[in-house]
Amino acid sequence: MRAMRNPKLLIALSFMLLIGCSRTKKLYIPYPASKKQDMLCTDSSSIVGLYKYIFATRCNVGGCHDGTFEPNFTTVESAYYTLVYHPINKNNRANTYKYRVVPFDTAHSVLYARISQYCFVNNGDQMPQLSDKDKLSREQINNVGKWIMNGAKNIDGKTMEIKADTVQ
Repeated sequence: MRAMRNPKLLIALSFMLLIGCSRTKKLYIPYPASKKQDMLCTDSSSIVGLYKYIFATRCNVGGCHDGTFEPNFTTVESAYYTLVYHPINKNNRANTYKYRVVPFDTAHSVLYARISQYCFVNNGDQMPQLSDKDKLSREQINNVGKWIMNGAKNIDGKTMEIKADTVQ
């Protein structure tokens, strides 16, 4: 009521209210401006699409790949860099695999084997290990395979390069 008696105070308060309401808040997107559209319209077989539709929702869950052990699916970047040409911790009896993902090669990518079949010593090692009803669909598995066979590209659309003599 004090403002009603003092017109200068009323004008000042009205002006502050007007300025406060007219500002638009900027949405923070942790990618360069050119990547904004990619996050909105995502190809399901790109690393962003795989992260958005599979890794973030099915793998980055409590007690799984939530940053407590690798591969780390807490961000798109951590997913990419703990998958592509990243050495594995667990192998099958034949020691078939050297890396989690080898671009252009699903046969030597342990990620593809782990999501598409039981490939190790027991029948409970297919990922994700939530329950049978939570297994990936054939389409989701195909999207991972397509990403690998297309070069396992990063968010910039580039394939990571590594010396030929270090790959199986």
